[in-house]
Amino acid sequence: MQKSVRGLGMRFVAVVMATLLLATGFAVASDVTTTAPAEAADASLFTPGYIISDDNFYNGAAMTEAEIQNFLNAMAPGACGANGCIKEYRQDTVSKPQYYSDTAGSVQCTAYTGAANESAARIIFKVQRACGISAKVILVTLQKERGLVTKTNPIPADFTVAMGMGCPDTAACDTNYYGFHNQVWSAARQFKAYRAAPTYFKHRAGATVDLLFHPSASCGSSRVHIANAATAGLYNYTPYQPNAAALANLYGTGDSCSSYGNRNFFRTYTDWFGNPKTPAAPVGNIDSVAAAGAEAIRVRGWTFTGGKTDPISIHVYVDGKFATSAAANVARSDVAAAYPFQGPNHGYDHTFAASYGSHKVCVYGLDSLSGGNALLGCRTVTVKAAEPAATESAAVYRFWSDTYNGHFYTRSVNERNKLITQYPDAVWRYEAVSFGAYGSQVEGTVPVYRFWSATYNGHFYTTSAAERDKVIADYPDHIWQYESIAFYVYPNTAVSSDLKPMERFWSPTYLHHFYTASAAEAEKVKTTYPASIWTYENTAFKVPAATPAAAPLP
Repeated sequence: MQKSVRGLGMRFVAVVMATLLLATGFAVASDVTTTAPAEAADASLFTPGYIISDDNFYNGAAMTEAEIQNFLNAMAPGACGANGCIKEYRQDTVSKPQYYSDTAGSVQCTAYTGAANESAARIIFKVQRACGISAKVILVTLQKERGLVTKTNPIPADFTVAMGMGCPDTAACDTNYYGFHNQVWSAARQFKAYRAAPTYFKHRAGATVDLLFHPSASCGSSRVHIANAATAGLYNYTPYQPNAAALANLYGTGDSCSSYGNRNFFRTYTDWFGNPKTPAAPVGNIDSVAAAGAEAIRVRGWTFTGGKTDPISIHVYVDGKFATSAAANVARSDVAAAYPFQGPNHGYDHTFAASYGSHKVCVYGLDSLSGGNALLGCRTVTVKAAEPAATESAAVYRFWSDTYNGHFYTRSVNERNKLITQYPDAVWRYEAVSFGAYGSQVEGTVPVYRFWSATYNGHFYTTSAAERDKVIADYPDHIWQYESIAFYVYPNTAVSSDLKPMERFWSPTYLHHFYTASAAEAEKVKTTYPASIWTYENTAFKVPAATPAAAPLP
């Protein structure tokens, strides 16, 4: 059974006693005084039976390694003294085996793999994940015990017994717990032991106990109902509650019967991270945001609320407006491996409808039970437009280029939109729907083959397979490069009142072809332009007489 130990910082609490004990060799700690922040903690919010929520305490994902390091840098911005300080501290760590509780019948801390030259931030981060104890709790405990987070000139003992682990009220600190890494690991493991085997310890969730104000029994006690495991753990670690005098002077000292450990935990946590009872914000990640075919977006990632195994949900906002929600309950073995006390079912993979164009997509983790929410990130994605059904006659769009003196035709809505949005009018100016064509071969139709010329900066279209093969055989790619089948139309030999001819012109000046399904336009070109500009060649093919409507413009 683990010894019920508590923080070194509260072994003796009266300032005058601390001075006397320095001469005796006892490990000394009194109130670790800090300057009140701009928005100080409110003593009226301190509840002795409920100091911090379980979600916040047992949050194995409360901070990233980078966030821990940045926090340490910010809390002690000055130069470090001769012994260094925590923001610069490094040590070789040793591997620690997993801690399996026979009482709880489960792993309480996964194994810690030791490594050379690990920073304090990395040690705290790795212990947070291994034991599922919040890095915020570890940082606050380091401060309440030795003031180590804000010290720029600590003494060696500040690192040796950094968490006050193994330092009871009635004896010297146990050397088995010496060393910064050993202290952080052992304290986190001890906090898990308190919850795993609550009946072995005086303070436990759901119990009402006589809670002392001070190591001296003459200072009295009061009956306190301990609401949760995290608060019970704090009292097992530091078994005193602050009296009225300690709370009345929250950033100073009280009277001879005051103790400060749990007061300082509440005060420091509140100053640094907000109300310790406020619901923990979800954490998570966006793995990807991508167009999912036409007019749809797919978001993938994971999210959970630290300290909880139950899945939460996501809310997705597109361009600042709520778009959709989904459960984050997909099994993710990688998340379970990284956060061993959260469970695996925290992934999300959700596809939803979205309009064509570029969108800013933001994903939030939302814990509907606690009310906590957090932005997981934002991404920008371009959504494709829905293409018309291949077996239906759909609009073929025509562009004119003043730069290249030629036309361009496409049945693809996305290709049309790309030209409209990415090219100036002088290069490609959208004109209108020119005619209708099919996206796949239907009865009676033939393919229109499309070529591109990097030399002439123009396209060439033909329904003749022989002409296609001759162009491929006779011209190198930089003159005419075959691209694909553009669409399907009817051959020029087709006879039907539902069809109309597509007339083809050639320009010996521009070295481009011009196609039109408008009889009026064809007649105008014949009568207006000399043969050197546009020479009529023939009816290239036939298209449906009815001109389809255009898809909405971007």
